Amino acid sequence: MELLSDKVIVLKSSPFEERSLIVQALSENHGRVSAIAKNGIQSKRFGGALNTFSASQWSFSRKSEHQLYFLKEATILNSFHAIRHDLQQFALASALNELLLKIVQPNQPTTKLFQLHSNTLSLIDLGACRDQERLVFNHFFSRILIWMGLYPQWSTCLHCKEALSEAPKNQQIVGVEKEIGWVHGECQNEQWTSDGTVMSFFPETMLSIYLMLNQPIRVALENTRPQTKDHHRFMHYLTRIGAYHIPGLDQMPLKSLELIV
Repeated sequence: MELLSDKVIVLKSSPFEERSLIVQALSENHGRVSAIAKNGIQSKRFGGALNTFSASQWSFSRKSEHQLYFLKEATILNSFHAIRHDLQQFALASALNELLLKIVQPNQPTTKLFQLHSNTLSLIDLGACRDQERLVFNHFFSRILIWMGLYPQWSTCLHCKEALSEAPKNQQIVGVEKEIGWVHGECQNEQWTSDGTVMSFFPETMLSIYLMLNQPIRVALENTRPQTKDHHRFMHYLTRIGAYHIPGLDQMPLKSLELIV
């Protein structure tokens, strides 16, 4: 039985039997890891390493690939404690965890995703995302799409090919979830709406997220304008893209998004 070691971020913990926990975590090198922590409830053995959002160094093993891992040791690296004391910050971090639980598979290479989540939680914990929750979620979700090979077609209108940067700022554009793109209002037809629902927003909102995609989240927040109410509409556009393209996201929405105002 091989003993593995990896850095993880706890996504969810659930009671198991009387005193144990089943902990689901995003690991740096082993994808989503589900492990049983024996006597994990009300035990000082693991400290705060099993709390949601905590970043830890785990040692874990299992007898076969069809079983849960057994957690041997867990040393906390960062508790991200401040996240739990602000409702909006907590809601944002919870929405990111929910999203990762739905899309990350076991034994899937996740080094870049782990770094993205760790860096984002660090900024949330420091309060750098306060009043920017929708913008941060939109950036994170867009980076997830790229990580999954779903590349946004945001540079030009899908129909007339006018550049996003040239679109009139006072006229809303229409998001197209099937092609992960957009069209002008006058370019819209049945070809660009999957169910007849129109999700529209101003081009500056999409442009701000598009320009952030090649920047680390910390740099992106420093260089972009504050979020607007339009980012809420763009957030729903992104979740509709997820529901259309990503198995699992079409069955149950991210509950924590309801708390992000």
